[in-house]
Amino acid sequence: MNNARILVVEDDADYGSSLADILDCKGYKTTFVTAAADALEKLKYQNYDLVISDVVMPGMSGLDFLRTVAKEYPLLPVVMLTAYGSIKEAVEATKAGAYGYFLKTVNQDEIFLTIEKALDVARLKEENLRLRQEIRELKGYMLPSRNDSMKRLIAEAAALAQSDVNVLLIGESGTGKEVVARFIHEKSRREGKPFVAINCQAYVETLMESELFGYKPHSFTGASAKGKQGKLEAVNGGTLFLDEIGELSTATQVKLLRVIENREIEPIGSVKPVPVDFRLISATNKDLKDAMAKGAFREDLYYRVSTVVLRLPALRERPEDILSFARHFLRIFTAEQKKPVLQFTAAAERALTDYPWPGNIRELKNVVEGAVALCHTTKIEVSDLRLGSYIPSNSYDFECSYADARSKFEKKYFTYHYEKAQGNISKISRCIKMDRKQVYKKLLASGIIQPRRNVE
Repeated sequence: MNNARILVVEDDADYGSSLADILDCKGYKTTFVTAAADALEKLKYQNYDLVISDVVMPGMSGLDFLRTVAKEYPLLPVVMLTAYGSIKEAVEATKAGAYGYFLKTVNQDEIFLTIEKALDVARLKEENLRLRQEIRELKGYMLPSRNDSMKRLIAEAAALAQSDVNVLLIGESGTGKEVVARFIHEKSRREGKPFVAINCQAYVETLMESELFGYKPHSFTGASAKGKQGKLEAVNGGTLFLDEIGELSTATQVKLLRVIENREIEPIGSVKPVPVDFRLISATNKDLKDAMAKGAFREDLYYRVSTVVLRLPALRERPEDILSFARHFLRIFTAEQKKPVLQFTAAAERALTDYPWPGNIRELKNVVEGAVALCHTTKIEVSDLRLGSYIPSNSYDFECSYADARSKFEKKYFTYHYEKAQGNISKISRCIKMDRKQVYKKLLASGIIQPRRNVE
């Protein structure tokens, strides 16, 4: 690495000065100090690419200095030099994080080769860290928003990250609840600890309990001989994200409430409590207060998990974000699929902004990914978006009869609500305030569903 900055720490002034001069002649920018304390002071105000340190020095020893550097500057490589080496000392230095360990009498070419290797490894580590950070930011939904309500939510989420209060995220499927949960985790003091996400809808009751609490070996029929560590124990100081918490059975709700209150769990088959430490963030697309009224969700658990409630707006409620998100996903998938630089046509952009997005950001992401795969030019057309039976507002035929125009609108309207309600006719009826039988007739007339004997 040309012009690399190297800090030399050597209490022998003659040897240290001589080594610094040689490194300068090799093209490095070298700083020389005679004590570990002076070196630590230099590191506070100057960035270095490598440190070369003596092992035996008055005051702070070279090994103690190495441990301090490894803790405070983990990406900074350190090469250790000593006049009187031993195997034990070399092992200690390696365990403490030294990249290399040499006797001062060794051939200098060997030392310089190690310096170059250490600089290359450090550069690759730094580049890898930077790329991982860029990818994490690029692939998340937590993008800068132009929507005022979303701006407030992001600011509130950042403030909540500074405490450990339980947070409940409410929003439709696909609005990015897990992304907000990860955002809170990554901004919090628990950032270096695990983020464990569980979809409560994905497990039957018995499996949900073993997933959360774990179990001891042979604690039930079919149990592993090794047992299993539960997610509540595995989170280990991090953040537990319970998605679709409204789907938990009442029995599991009781056990979760006990964990929240006592901060300890009892794995299945165990009589000894295990202490747990985690921050809880929950999410739901249900009305939990309605579930409480019906006895499906415990009131005491609700007030435990909802110390602070954040409501995520649907994508259709933040239309100013649609195109910026679509272009963001376009950049991702263009690069992933090794396509040439793509753009949306003006008509495609109008279709994107007109579409109601019942699946929210998740649906938008999937639509753009599919469009990139289908596009064989440099322009993504409306047809590439595959928005189904949806008709963009600018493509209505105003020369048609009123009956035809009404029929087209009704098909678009009922298709949207049918997809949003996932085919639940009763839910559509409540949402649009229309008699259930009338909804059924409209769905039939529009060709959205086929006739059947019994309406459920």
